[in-house]
Amino acid sequence: MLLVAIVNGMYFSFFAEAPFIFIKIIGLTPGQYGWMGIMMSIPILLGSYIARRLSQSVAVRKIILAGAVIAVLSAVILFIIADSGILNHLSKSSAVVAIMLPIAGIVFGTCGLAVPSSLGIALKDFKH
Repeated sequence: MLLVAIVNGMYFSFFAEAPFIFIKIIGLTPGQYGWMGIMMSIPILLGSYIARRLSQSVAVRKIILAGAVIAVLSAVILFIIADSGILNHLSKSSAVVAIMLPIAGIVFGTCGLAVPSSLGIALKDFKH
């Protein structure tokens, strides 16, 4: 369950800082930022669908590991993008894409693959 705690910390940290980054720094309108939040549901839905399909033929622990690896690699890519200063040279839309693609990878790996799979393991013996 430590994985779920870490993922929730990452996810809610993003939503605490994202309005400042996207509205104040990059210059999106609140409406544009709202659409970005809606778009973040796509990696969750896609990851959950893939995790369900994979769970029929792949060990659930491997799905969790794959989700964690995808999330860590995406976080490293996001760190490199943020640290390189490249965002200062991109247009508004390119900067949003450069930030949101790695974020989508993190969300896909964690909220889409790893968390649903780990909760499935945790609740498998739970009697209704």
